[in-house]
Amino acid sequence: MDLVTWLRANWDRTLGWCLIGVGAALLVLGTVRVADSFYLADQLSYLMSAGLGGLGCLAVGTGLVVAAALHDEWRALDGLERLARETAPLVERNGD
Repeated sequence: MDLVTWLRANWDRTLGWCLIGVGAALLVLGTVRVADSFYLADQLSYLMSAGLGGLGCLAVGTGLVVAAALHDEWRALDGLERLARETAPLVERNGD
């Protein structure tokens, strides 16, 4: 499978991990900028922009990654259920 097909199939997982990376970078950048600033007004602006933006990206990214993992689990359970339904008549006939 080529990269473009994989990215299209796993867009939520890819976007989630990208948002987690951006969120972590924003938090680190905000921390560095706040530490370098002497004025409270500058520190608050960095805290509001980079801090809240980073936390928001982390929250949305984590939600996308968890949703993708749950989607995989449900797909696996659906496959097991389909297999059980297909083999159930065979078990009943052999049990007679």
